[in-house]
Amino acid sequence: TGRHFRDLTTLTGTTEAVAALADSLGADFSDEGDRYRHRDALGALFDQWFAATTGAEIAAALSSTSVLWERYQTFGETASDPRVT
Repeated sequence: TGRHFRDLTTLTGTTEAVAALADSLGADFSDEGDRYRHRDALGALFDQWFAATTGAEIAAALSSTSVLWERYQTFGETASDPRVT
């Protein structure tokens, strides 16, 4: 949602860069379709923060937002996860 996207840009410190990107592309990132169409460019902006942040820091930071997230698990990890079984 728009709220999740705003939380993600705030968390990653990319709010101004995302706004500049939207202006340069003539995109409206409050629109899910525009976010999808420009996902590679947006991902490149977010990559910098994720690459510089540890997994534990990412988990703690995302948990304090409305962003829906979970760490990827193998099938074996999922099968033995008490939240699933």
